[in-house]
Amino acid sequence: MIQQPDALTAKLFRAYYKANLVVRRKSYEYLWILGHMRSGSSMFTHILNTNPEISGYGETHVFYWNQQDLTHLMCDVKYALKQLDMSDRFIMDKILHDMHIKDESLLNHPRISIIFLLRDPAETLSSMVKLWGETGDDGVQLYSVEDYTQYYCDRLRSIQRYAEIMEHPKRAFFLTHAQLIHQTDAVFRALEQHLSLKFPLSEQYEKTPVTGQRKVGDWSGNLESGTIIRNPKKTLYNLDPHLLERANQAFQDCCQTLSQRCTSLPISQDES
Repeated sequence: MIQQPDALTAKLFRAYYKANLVVRRKSYEYLWILGHMRSGSSMFTHILNTNPEISGYGETHVFYWNQQDLTHLMCDVKYALKQLDMSDRFIMDKILHDMHIKDESLLNHPRISIIFLLRDPAETLSSMVKLWGETGDDGVQLYSVEDYTQYYCDRLRSIQRYAEIMEHPKRAFFLTHAQLIHQTDAVFRALEQHLSLKFPLSEQYEKTPVTGQRKVGDWSGNLESGTIIRNPKKTLYNLDPHLLERANQAFQDCCQTLSQRCTSLPISQDES
């Protein structure tokens, strides 16, 4: 786990960066990756973080009660990445659970850009089972395949609601894991244009000081490659047809809403 600063260190770090913001008249933009567990978000955030204009490392677990928490995000990211410079433009967070966005009006904050990332249910649930087993244990509670499915469906309904809350939804970008893997160049060019990036995105990414840590991102070892892995022979878990039907319906409903309301690439028939 990330070594959290003690109260005094955290206070000094925040004071340092706040002072720099004032002196340099720096006005950061923020990038939220809104997805779900096992969506490929860890690889995606590593790709984005490797771009000189973007800083982030994965799930920060910041709770957004108001816009002041954006400064807390910046400080936490800088501390985790051991960055003292302020040449970047975006500070990024990956948010996979409903509880972190306390004030949903922040979805319309002019300095927050949003990328929605979804993965189809068969691959998502199979990935959950592969990593955590048919009964996962977080040290507090056991979770079954039914629980994984419920989380997936609930999370997609929340993401769908987020898109409906947005007053200018075209400011958000929607992509799927399949598009990231199989339409990589098209996705990169579209994101570069959408975010007005000066530097191109690349399949090769750099690891961070916290790569592979639990509760930050993927700790399965997949990120060690430093590049996108394409595996056409994935083994899918034999899911209960009723659970898969529920998850498929949630995925289709969410994709339909996001496709209508966000900037996106066309989704293939195989995904929908």
